[in-house]
Amino acid sequence: MTAIPRPYTGGGYGDVYKWSKKDGSIVSIKCLRIYENSESTPKSTKRISRELYHLFRASHPNVLELTGVALFNGQIAIVSPWMKNGNLRKYIRSQPEVDRWSLCIQIAEGLAHIHSIKMVHGDLKAENILVSDQGVVKISDFGNSILEECSLRYTATSRVGGGTSRWMAWELFSDPPADISATTDVHSLGMANSPGKYEVMTGEYPYAEYKGNISVLGPLSEKRLPKRPEAFASHRRWGDERWALLLDCWNVDPNLRPDSLKVLNRAFDTAQYYDFPRYDVNIGQRRSPYSLTWPQYQLMTTLHKHIVSSSSSLVTDALVGVSALNPRAAVDKQHKVLYLAEPDRSRVAIISGGGAGHEPAHSGFVDYESQDRRIHPAAVCGDVFASPNANQVKRALQLVENEKGILMVVKWVFGSYTGDILNFGLAREQYCAANPSKVNSLKFVVVGDDVSVGKKQGEIVGRRGLAGTVLVYKIAGALAQQGASLEEVHEVAQFVADRLGTIAVGLEHCHVPGADPGSTHLEADEIEVGMGIHNESGHTRVRPIPALPELVDKLLGYLFATPESDPDRSFLPWPERGVAGDCVLLVNNLGGLSALELSSAAKTISEKITESGINIERMLVGTYMTSLNMPGFSVTLLLLPQSDETKVSKDKLLRLLDAPAKTPAWTWTSGASPITRSSVASPQAEASTQKGSTPASNQFSDSVRRACHALIRAEPEITQMDQIVGDGDCGTTLKAGAEAVLDALNKPEFAFYGARGSISQIGQIVGDAMGGTSGALYSIYISALAQGLQGASSGDSGEPTRGQYADAAAFALERLYTYTRARPPSRTLVDPLAAFVESLKDPDAHLEQAFEAAQRAAEETKNLPARAGRAAYVNAEAVKGTCDPGAWGIRCLLEGLLKGSSK
Repeated sequence: MTAIPRPYTGGGYGDVYKWSKKDGSIVSIKCLRIYENSESTPKSTKRISRELYHLFRASHPNVLELTGVALFNGQIAIVSPWMKNGNLRKYIRSQPEVDRWSLCIQIAEGLAHIHSIKMVHGDLKAENILVSDQGVVKISDFGNSILEECSLRYTATSRVGGGTSRWMAWELFSDPPADISATTDVHSLGMANSPGKYEVMTGEYPYAEYKGNISVLGPLSEKRLPKRPEAFASHRRWGDERWALLLDCWNVDPNLRPDSLKVLNRAFDTAQYYDFPRYDVNIGQRRSPYSLTWPQYQLMTTLHKHIVSSSSSLVTDALVGVSALNPRAAVDKQHKVLYLAEPDRSRVAIISGGGAGHEPAHSGFVDYESQDRRIHPAAVCGDVFASPNANQVKRALQLVENEKGILMVVKWVFGSYTGDILNFGLAREQYCAANPSKVNSLKFVVVGDDVSVGKKQGEIVGRRGLAGTVLVYKIAGALAQQGASLEEVHEVAQFVADRLGTIAVGLEHCHVPGADPGSTHLEADEIEVGMGIHNESGHTRVRPIPALPELVDKLLGYLFATPESDPDRSFLPWPERGVAGDCVLLVNNLGGLSALELSSAAKTISEKITESGINIERMLVGTYMTSLNMPGFSVTLLLLPQSDETKVSKDKLLRLLDAPAKTPAWTWTSGASPITRSSVASPQAEASTQKGSTPASNQFSDSVRRACHALIRAEPEITQMDQIVGDGDCGTTLKAGAEAVLDALNKPEFAFYGARGSISQIGQIVGDAMGGTSGALYSIYISALAQGLQGASSGDSGEPTRGQYADAAAFALERLYTYTRARPPSRTLVDPLAAFVESLKDPDAHLEQAFEAAQRAAEETKNLPARAGRAAYVNAEAVKGTCDPGAWGIRCLLEGLLKGSSK
């Protein structure tokens, strides 16, 4: 690059150079006032590097992009795009007709984003805000938050260009001064430039009547407000509301100031159409969470309004409400289970469940009656979009225990590596471990009917479970009511699940009651195809919104895929002659679509299917499985078997589908006999886990303690890894599980018993304490390990032998494989775990050798592409060189166990 030798401008923290690159583009080089020969340089450099790392993550249209860091003449320099319009103060003077309230909203958007990633600016004023060539404001000059000591206390009383003191919060003048924080930023936001935007709206410094930096300290120390300017005159539209917003930003009590997001929303509320930014900013594939157009904001205010403003008791209250419609139902509030109080225990019981937010599924399919017209007798609910934990599912199993067996119907959630499949699977393993005689009386069906994600992309994460799941509920429930065996009900349910395909489309994502108002995800003229039901993004976005016939053609294209037309999405087993045959059509409301539009869509869909040569044997239209208030619908096809398929006949499936059912969710039903109210039995507390009779050895308990301490010590390292490749919670999740186990060991009422009983207890503790994906995976493996040790005979020490542990470890790994498609090498915790288990199979191998194999596998994950877990959704280059945090956690745990066992 060729440097222009003189600084273009300067400030309290450094000089700014205008540089011309070889390609002709212009960049800004800001040299910070920290030098190599400073005795505090190593400490300062480390701190600055850490802060700059966070700044690089602050990607937002209204935050200045930092494109690099350099060392220039012994000074640390920040590289960013050149803004030829200069700072905001200069821009307003050169463009007096610019829409100033729009500028204020943009600044508030940028600050709200900065605060959302736990950053504080510390020096907001118009001179620290730049304007791009397109008129987009960019918050810059993070010098105060970067360069001050960790306390971030104010250390100077004035700065260049009028002095920072004019914009400072009152509490920063106290003795001792308060810390710079998000609340002091909000004060500056109101004083200087944001929706408070005194400086932007007036074009003057705050307290402009005080000319010097010293003279302004008087009114500041007395906490006098600036004069109300003409821009906020009470006779003007919105004047009072906007002035009131400024006054709230300047509240003497920092705790009473609104946060930056609330300031932003209030600024929107006082905006007019012409106030809004007339620009469209895209940052790669990432949409700004706060940049809204006027039509988007109108949609946001509709979708984000709820009758129930808090989700704390929403799920339990909803279950009680459903039970009020069903005189035979009862609610276990502790475990969030809706169940028949007097179920028919002479027939196979079917339980379903998952996160709330999909109503009427799953609780809406619990029967009104226990005889003749049933779907299933129990449903278990997690919080909104969160899987119920294993204890909740086990409680449901206990409530429907019977002589014929239980079928668990579970939908895939975000793929096979997380969600319902793991926690329902964990409950199954724990239930079987506690009730060995009932192992063969509990079957499992997993439904994945999404056709939007191709086979290659979804190889590990699997197909999501969508509305087609309810057809499995209905058909399996009707067959169970006829007295069929568990094996037959399981076979038919799996057969139906294998012949389902669903594609969903939405006008917008949904909003969770109690969550803060945010932005819309889609443009006003945009629609998303391939939507899930947990607010995750769909497969593709279409803009502008096509006409309904064109949209239906696109949706059916996914469902009609064959090995010849689209092998990656040929999920439905169409006959060899192509797309033809008989089907059941289900058109499902995702929650926010009007019945009028849904019926119109159903008409077009049925016509298009018939025109394609497919015969619709049954057609269901209604609200069966939703995503809260998502405005959209899904199309499900159940491909019925041909006449030459004898495994399950078409007529049999249709008879089961037509069988009467009396539930709130199954609206297609024949007349029913009167319902009589019955007594409701009180739920009984879950029985405690039986313990073994032999206390565990000191070596066993010491190994467990050392493994827990190893995970706790490794938390910072694992967290750092997960911040790069995941969502940043892996380290703290593992630490929570380890601390829970240690806490239990230290309680006098807790006693370790023989290996099987102790390991089983640990599995339950870990599952309850950790939650989420990691908790379910660890608990499934640990519970299966306890099962594997059930038949183990004791050695001389009263504990299982090394060979028995090895066999149990291999058994547990195979059980874990039942609930995840991850296989080594997969860049998951499965890699080191499998390496350890495989090494143990060699009777001559030492534990040290098995650990070394696990360590090599964990270290190798940094060179592998992500194929499962959240890292599978992250850019491949971003995770390269970083070990998988889950794999590293296994490595640390095994290291602790090894030290304990060799003691």
